[in-house]
Amino acid sequence: MEKLVRIEFVRGSLRPAWFEGETWILFKDLKKIGGKVLVKGMDAEGVEYPLITDEGYAFSFEEQLKFLLNQEYVVRKKPLIAGLPFHYHKIPFRIFLNKMLFRLKKKEKKGFPGWPVAPAADVLLHMQGMLARRKNITWPHGKKYAFWLTHDVDTGKGLRLLPRFLELEEKYGIRSTNFLVGKYYDMPGEILEKVRHGRHEIGLHGDTHDALLPYLSREQILNRLDACRSFMDENEITGFRAPSLLVSEELDKVVEKRFAYDSSIPDTELHMPDSDASGCCSVFPFFQGNLLKIPITLPMDSSLIFLGYSPEEILKLWLEKLAWIKKLGGIVTVVTHSEKHFSANPEMLGVYQSLLEMIAADREVWIATGKEVFQHLKKVQHVPKIN
Repeated sequence: MEKLVRIEFVRGSLRPAWFEGETWILFKDLKKIGGKVLVKGMDAEGVEYPLITDEGYAFSFEEQLKFLLNQEYVVRKKPLIAGLPFHYHKIPFRIFLNKMLFRLKKKEKKGFPGWPVAPAADVLLHMQGMLARRKNITWPHGKKYAFWLTHDVDTGKGLRLLPRFLELEEKYGIRSTNFLVGKYYDMPGEILEKVRHGRHEIGLHGDTHDALLPYLSREQILNRLDACRSFMDENEITGFRAPSLLVSEELDKVVEKRFAYDSSIPDTELHMPDSDASGCCSVFPFFQGNLLKIPITLPMDSSLIFLGYSPEEILKLWLEKLAWIKKLGGIVTVVTHSEKHFSANPEMLGVYQSLLEMIAADREVWIATGKEVFQHLKKVQHVPKIN
């Protein structure tokens, strides 16, 4: 039976150096154990649960990490936009309606996981590593943390505005990964060449960016993604991000066959089209079978704008979360959308430039594309892995 408890470290050596405040973890299953308590949990009613003692564990690290990293705790429902007889981009006043929906959800009490920080899986990974005397993920050249810039290019208008972002990035010597939709809009050769010339990466953001893809059969999903094969081959695409971050077991199986890495999960998100709470609760990449999962670890520009944050508030939240991820030594994954109502406007581009300026000046960061993150981590033996 699932149990939500607040973690308390009795033995200080198991406590992460970055651990601050309080962290709640939703456990899939807890058994009774005896012995001297090293780590305990306490539920909302004040009932204590020994989690780790000198005699053993009240849970399986492997099963618990799978439960969180694979988002098995998330209650999903097929969103209404997946049942429309037309593309959801054609909904009148779509942006306004999303803003109203997100702000309504913001007022509701948030359960598990927390937001904008949700370190449940990272606390477990730290304890597991300490008990097994195993190192955490390390980054090239002894860098303290990793930084990955990405853009979701949902529309043709967004693609035409993408060069504004690329020019800023190149000014600071940074390359981005650009998730393009394979069969939805025209791909002007001069824009694709600008991406390649700047040595930026291209990833696949689905075939049409509708909401149907994860709810199809495995064969149908394969057929739709394989229709983008020539586009993928021409642009050496190895990474995938699901449209609207809508995922399913069937989609995961297909993505594992066709891609090296996937970035369709946040570490924590306030509201998703198919669920009210979601996230893998980690700021570290992990392998699901042979597929590397790279979580989105800064709140997306779209989510924050829908929630009513101003550009100045967005930058403040981004920098606070970035500083926290740096303490852990995780990966900072940034998602911006190249449409005017998201980040392709003067105010948000100013915020974006401030972020780039700070990163470019940080000597402790490894800046990489998604493909480079994959190539590094496939050689590292201590990357978390779930089946």
